[in-house]
Amino acid sequence: MSQLKNLTGQTFGSLRVVERGLNNSHGLACWWCECQACHDRKRVLVQGPHLRRGHTRSCGCIWAGAVTAANQKRRHGFICDGYRRIGVDGRYMFEHRIVVERDLGRALESYETIHHKNGNRTDNRLENLEVWNSQQPHGQRVEDKVAWAVEILRRYAPELLVG
Repeated sequence: MSQLKNLTGQTFGSLRVVERGLNNSHGLACWWCECQACHDRKRVLVQGPHLRRGHTRSCGCIWAGAVTAANQKRRHGFICDGYRRIGVDGRYMFEHRIVVERDLGRALESYETIHHKNGNRTDNRLENLEVWNSQQPHGQRVEDKVAWAVEILRRYAPELLVG
């Protein structure tokens, strides 16, 4: 078993490691970092491997230059497991789910997941996100499949349904 390397005091990009955080759900060490690029020195929680490999170099403020002014208020959150979480109504939620739900105008269903097209879990621009549906219809009768096809169209492309 390897010993955990203490990253406290080290700098990775614009992030200076302040203290050790809790392990994430995969058992990887996370570290509280202070963003040196921010005016208000935001603190983010980042996985050790993401720091060492250069995957996470700021709290998101550098990337935020591409974010619209309306999104600027919510760009700061914390990252662990690779996904950005932000505070909404007193609880932390995944930013990519919020972005898609706002675009759809509804909450995501339990069987819907969000895929990051470019593989970057912190790139939550709408054009980088797509909804995946993992639900399957029951049975294999033609009537069941037709009913399922109509249901899919009703949910995702109602304009294609005729009268």
